Amino acid sequence: MQQKGPNYIPGVSPTDQVLYSERLYHTTNESYEYCLKKCLTHFQEESIPYHYGEMTCLTRCMSKIKDGFLLAVETKKKFENELKAGEMPYQWMRDARDGKL
Repeated sequence: MQQKGPNYIPGVSPTDQVLYSERLYHTTNESYEYCLKKCLTHFQEESIPYHYGEMTCLTRCMSKIKDGFLLAVETKKKFENELKAGEMPYQWMRDARDGKL
């Protein structure tokens, strides 16, 4: 039997593993860098440990990005469930189903 690699997750296809890792990367690394550029204004010795307003801004920014990501996931699941149930949420979908396009 062939030994699985270190990144193997049982029950998850390799394609899904790549997608999950990309999502995790974008929501952690890139969003953190964006929030740092937006919120931190002092990069000198007097900024250590941190300025309270900058830390609050950073916390809020990261929270907004996380909440937006979770909202996108929830909306996608809701949309997919509507499609599986046969409900067409958009008029153009109903028209396509009825052959009116």
